[in-house]
Amino acid sequence: LFPCWDERHLKTTFTISVKHPANFFALTNMPLRMLDSDDIEHNFKWAHFYTTPAISTSQVSIILCNFFHVNINNYIILWYRKSFSQTKSLFYAQQVMKNISFHLEYEFGGIKIPKIDHIVIPHFSYNITTKLGFVFHSERELIYHEELGHIMNRIEIARSITRKTAHQWFGDTLGPFWSNYWLHDGLATLFGDEIVAKILNNSQLIDLFVVQSQNEGLYFDSYFDRFPLFNTVSNIESIFNFPRYKVLIFLRMYRDLITDVVFRNGLRTYLHKLTFNSTSVSEFWSILRDLTKEYSCNFISWINFDQYPVVSWKQKNLLWSVLTYNSNSSNSGWWIPIRIMRNTTLPKVIKVWLTPQVQYKYFKGIPNNDAVMFDIQHAAYYRINYESKNWRRIGYYLKSGGYKNISVINCVKLIDDACHFLMTHQLNISIFSKLTRYLSHETNFVAWYPIVKMLERISDMILYSQNDTNFMKFKVKMKELLEDSMKNIGYNEISTEDDFLKNLRRELARWACIFEVPSCMEAAKMKLEESIEYPKQHKLEPEWRKWTYCNAFKILNSTTYYSWLLVYIREFIWPKNTTKNYIEYLACMEDTAVLYETYLFFLFNDWDLHMKKLNSAKQVIIPYIKAFYAIVSKGDKNDKIIQNLLLEHDLKSKKINRVILLILIINNIYSMERYNMILNNPQLIDLFVVQSQNEGLYFDSYFDRFPLFNTVSNIESIFNFPRYKAYYRINYESKNWRRIGYYLKSGGYKNISVINCVKLIDDACHFLMTHQLNISIFSKLTRYLSHETNFVAWYPIVKMLERISDMILYSQNDTNFMKFKVMTKIISDRYYFTEELLVIS
Repeated sequence: LFPCWDERHLKTTFTISVKHPANFFALTNMPLRMLDSDDIEHNFKWAHFYTTPAISTSQVSIILCNFFHVNINNYIILWYRKSFSQTKSLFYAQQVMKNISFHLEYEFGGIKIPKIDHIVIPHFSYNITTKLGFVFHSERELIYHEELGHIMNRIEIARSITRKTAHQWFGDTLGPFWSNYWLHDGLATLFGDEIVAKILNNSQLIDLFVVQSQNEGLYFDSYFDRFPLFNTVSNIESIFNFPRYKVLIFLRMYRDLITDVVFRNGLRTYLHKLTFNSTSVSEFWSILRDLTKEYSCNFISWINFDQYPVVSWKQKNLLWSVLTYNSNSSNSGWWIPIRIMRNTTLPKVIKVWLTPQVQYKYFKGIPNNDAVMFDIQHAAYYRINYESKNWRRIGYYLKSGGYKNISVINCVKLIDDACHFLMTHQLNISIFSKLTRYLSHETNFVAWYPIVKMLERISDMILYSQNDTNFMKFKVKMKELLEDSMKNIGYNEISTEDDFLKNLRRELARWACIFEVPSCMEAAKMKLEESIEYPKQHKLEPEWRKWTYCNAFKILNSTTYYSWLLVYIREFIWPKNTTKNYIEYLACMEDTAVLYETYLFFLFNDWDLHMKKLNSAKQVIIPYIKAFYAIVSKGDKNDKIIQNLLLEHDLKSKKINRVILLILIINNIYSMERYNMILNNPQLIDLFVVQSQNEGLYFDSYFDRFPLFNTVSNIESIFNFPRYKAYYRINYESKNWRRIGYYLKSGGYKNISVINCVKLIDDACHFLMTHQLNISIFSKLTRYLSHETNFVAWYPIVKMLERISDMILYSQNDTNFMKFKVMTKIISDRYYFTEELLVIS
């Protein structure tokens, strides 16, 4: 209502009345006080609302809608569109909305929220998710089907609702300044996570949330440049700073330092005293400092620093050990609380501080064979490195059953830091293997989290590392660990099992097959055969479908193929008309002869059997087109199949989309010979140059890499991946960037090569991401792309959007991000994608 006046520290009360059509509902920040008919226009009504407390103009909201509504309790209402056909899928969300408010009222009873309207909007993607009295959701965020229910789906829905709802308590009440938002959001998320664990009645959830925030925060801070939490309005929740994870860890560390009781009491005091008044973050810390004097003032300085420190433990000799820290950034003012524990004296701990004045601590009398570890309690925003001997002693202690004696958070901290040091060449594979061997007996999903995340992050690099000695060692060790773990938990689910154990089994089974554990493919084949023969008794759950089909198909060869084909396809698949369940997974087959014959067998039999029953060929051919795209994406070994299908069987005439095929070639084909065999296009040389340059400079910017010439074992290493190594960055002064942008927009891009144009955009993307180029200049430079139809020219923009996609969730309330979002909206406005491309994407 007041788009040009967003001074949050200026507050007043608002008394709102709305004249609206009688067939609509009017909603504002406060409950309805009175509803009158209009004396002049009888098809209109006047809605009069209670006066708001003192709020800023940014909070004032009015909504008109003709939605259905469900009264969750006396002051909570859920609104959704009348045409929404999945109303039952919102039952779970309703339960969460009811429970979250109950828990927050119990925790902070002194704050009275007049009402909460949960508004469910189709395709909602705006940056504002809460206002006083309102919580906004997208439909897809809340849909939950009990029969298809998955623990992670329930957790995501509950976390989304609780964090947004908690902002009613921690949002406008906790201060008027945008620079306070990091604290508001951190507290809302912190208490929201606790309530999710209570709602779902699962004690592992808090451990998972702690581990997740710590893993993601330290990972992002390791590989991306980020500013401190306190900066400028435009950097709050910036897509380039995304401090939410850091805030959560900091708040947990601070709570551990002053105790949970003191933290909660201080927060209650603050809320009761200052609700709806103009406050600042400093007043919040002042109240907590009054309750405890122990280093809390100095510890708060953490929020002023970027990145994190690395704490090291080394044994100097038989008598002395030393504890020290260094920083990944220019900051050296860290106050780090340390709790040291030894395997022989558990549960006793030694408490010390590392400070700017005391960066070294010496210890005498710790036995040479003791495993020294740190007790981080609930969080630690720093890395911990040990000397090799101590890493080995920790590994031996964990493998002998010691992991049962320390908290899962402490175990995960060891593994998480070890993964980081492995990836950055500070820990060798042998020690890493010894440290992680205990996981073969561990059935706690949380304990495996850092391993799963590491595998996900390096998965794109595995293709380039098959001939590397280091990677092969890593693969052997990981294969052994996964094989032993699957022997322990098995491949078959039991209905009474814990949801987290089921989720762990799915994750480990997926990676066991990727690392070619023999029992994995055999288990998949058995599952597939049982599901085809006895579908009622052995129904495949949606989460297991792709894993089962793909990995079962991998081990089909010319020897076993024909018997399997005759028995299972003719007796079970054709009669049930379930061909489409299998076609999309044909590309998983390793035996190219089997793949080709099966594809044609399905294709021509489907065509002959079903064409007469369908109005068009589209319903028959689309699954085969999708399968063909998957075959293209599988690599060089399928070249002959691709050529035969395109040429001999004229698959191109059956709606092969050349745009989709080009995208798949970009991502999966690495030689001009392969491209010329498949699809002749002169843009490909430009594309390969641009692709290699973009990837090489990106990897060199954000990952530690050795020089190209090092040792044989480092050639094409998963940890070095130097295939794209190349080139340099070019930066200009702001005036020249603007002049270039003007020249390109005026049509100048037609006068210079696409490679030169791409180089400009690629470097600009990098400087934007590293805070060396502002969004205004970047926008002027890229505006010419609105007239550019060459895919190669768009390549750096597309890659940048892919790389920041995981961070967008944490940037919806950031001014910079909204400018960036408006600028990039041109992509979706300009291009039309077919149904097939959306599926592939």
